[in-house]
Amino acid sequence: MDNSAIALNYEKAINYANELAGIADLLKNDVSQSINEAKTITSSSWDGQNSIKYVNKVSLVNAKNKASAIELETLASTIRAAAQRVYEAEMEALRIEKEREYLKSLEEINKTKKQHNRKASK
Repeated sequence: MDNSAIALNYEKAINYANELAGIADLLKNDVSQSINEAKTITSSSWDGQNSIKYVNKVSLVNAKNKASAIELETLASTIRAAAQRVYEAEMEALRIEKEREYLKSLEEINKTKKQHNRKASK
């Protein structure tokens, strides 16, 4: 794998994490706000036991919604951290591979020089 492939994989993972974080923001803000508005409207315009049950149910849904948003944020953060670690490990492996190739080529050059010196000394 070369630098560009490593960078592309890293970028894909980060973009995916950002998408998840965006969904979490949507859940926390827009959806939560809509649920709260519905709860407020229901509370003010509907009386009785069923109204209380409905508002409680909506509150439970909103709490689960917020918990899901937190889980998505945690997942996004975990993906970012893992992507960073994998990126660094792959770049280090690439560096080591290039260093080995360089040392191998130096060995080949030295071997060729020794053979050439032996032939010249005969």
